[in-house]
Formats: sequence, C-alpha cells, structure tokens
Amino acid sequence: MQPSAVPWHHRVENDAFERTTTPSSLTSVSSGSRIVKELHRLTELQTEVLGVLWTQGEATVADVHQALEPATGLARKTIGTLLFRLEQQGVIAHREEGREYLYRACVTREQVERATVGSVLGRLFRGDVAAMVSHALSADEVAPGDVERVKEMLDRWTAEREEA
Repeated sequence: MQPSAVPWHHRVENDAFERTTTPSSLTSVSSGSRIVKELHRLTELQTEVLGVLWTQGEATVADVHQALEPATGLARKTIGTLLFRLEQQGVIAHREEGREYLYRACVTREQVERATVGSVLGRLFRGDVAAMVSHALSADEVAPGDVERVKEMLDRWTAEREEA
C-alpha cells in the first residue's frame, strides 16, 4: 500500500515513535519511516492481544496465552504467531529477557479507539458526529447513566473551548 493511500490519522509508523496530535484530535504515531498498520483495521483478536499488553505492560507469549486461552481456546503457538505479526506491523515491540521475549504495545488504547471511531464516523456517518450520537442514543444498549455522562462530557468540552 502506498503511504498516500492511507489516511494519516490511521497510520502507525515504526521507529522512534513520536506522538503527534492533529487538528481533528486524532492521534498517530510517527517518525518519518514506513507506514506499518492502519489502526482502525485491527481485528478483534489483535485488539484483545493489545488489551493484555495494555493491562500488563509487558508480557510473554505464555502470559498472553494464559490471559486469552479461556475465552478464545487458541493454542500457544497461534498466540505467538499473532504477536509476531503485530510486531511486524509495528503495533508492538519486544525485548529479550533470558530465553523469552517480553512484548509491549507501541500504540495506546486511546490511539486505537480514536482511529476506530474516526473510521466509523467517516465511513458510516460521513463525519456527522450528531448523527452518530443520535444513533448511539437510539440503540437499545443505552445503560442507565449513559445520557448523563454524555451531557457531562459535552459540558466539559464546551467549558474547555470557552477557556481557550
């Protein structure tokens, strides 16, 4: 894939990992090297692997397998392959400790969330935040307190903009 074919806010670039923020508040990791992975295209399983790394900080293949095996039933070797591929894509990195690799995430949960929501917002709602919020509020999954939390977030967002 050519670098220009990937939206900048969905890119992860590998090397020194300098965090940058854009006018639309979408975060990317960049260093001027090759484009590695579009964060909004991470699979559910890849995101679960990242979840283990975000929670534990660093983890071995065995650690990730132990955390995911009850829910996924995946073999340890499959987890090792997932970690290897995520590392090739620049999403995680490892360091050696004895005979084992300790893996860590190179992207934050917030970066993945922003890229994923940004993709959904752009693809399904044509960038219309109000339409996306309206859709979310009309869903049956709205839990008690969700609307109040959204109101509080909007109040904080408005206050921050007025202070600036």
